[in-house]
Amino acid sequence: MTIVSTGAGHGGKKNNGVWTDPGAVGSGYKEADVARTINNKMLTIAKCKDTTDNAGTSINNNLTNIARNINAGADGYAISNHLNAFNGKATGVEVLYGSTTDKAIAAKLSAAIAKATGLVDRGAKDGTWLYIARNSGAGKKVLLIEWGFIDNKSDMKKLMDNMDKGVKAAMEVLGYKSTTNNTPVKNTYLSIKQPTIVKALQDVLVYNDKERKKLSSIVYKKDSVFFIDKEIAVPGSVKVGQPRSGGYCTLNDKWVAPRFKQ
Repeated sequence: MTIVSTGAGHGGKKNNGVWTDPGAVGSGYKEADVARTINNKMLTIAKCKDTTDNAGTSINNNLTNIARNINAGADGYAISNHLNAFNGKATGVEVLYGSTTDKAIAAKLSAAIAKATGLVDRGAKDGTWLYIARNSGAGKKVLLIEWGFIDNKSDMKKLMDNMDKGVKAAMEVLGYKSTTNNTPVKNTYLSIKQPTIVKALQDVLVYNDKERKKLSSIVYKKDSVFFIDKEIAVPGSVKVGQPRSGGYCTLNDKWVAPRFKQ
């Protein structure tokens, strides 16, 4: 079992740095931003179709585009990443299933993410009413993950601190392992000794802090080029870059590469 697609909910087109549909907002975060961070991590592992919509000019247009993107892919499991919001106190992760036949896998996903992140396990929920479930083909098995409550600061701290663990746990339920021998994959990074023009190998998110927990409004789209002035080491043997436009971005060589051979 593997997935055929994964996407971030909400967003649509950005106008002057503002999402058409930011989704839920709370604790200093926007759902569209956090969902894209999670989705990009899942894409790195699964290397499947990205159904995220960055062109929609209305909430309805955004939903229509996402459903169309799902339908354009192969039959199989289609993941949609979201965050909940309610009253600032509601808590936990849950997974909505587009078909009752997928209730069991939804429950496993929710439990695995909860265990990895420390979030409350709200379990599997009926999602047959979801627009993307009702408007995708019969062979599309929609699973919508609500990765916690964005207006609950405790939920967001757990999610942001343990996001990699949560994504890894989710992907293992969906049939992906870190490596065949359970040895963690070693990430490698660009070395920036002087200002360097780099090319985005996929969409590169820019953060306001070097720990990469607070997203900025800047995204370098795949195949775009930009300057990185210097590298900075952060705990965990990770290096981040400082783009000339400001903020911090990954230097992982699966995401960025020198524009010119060095």
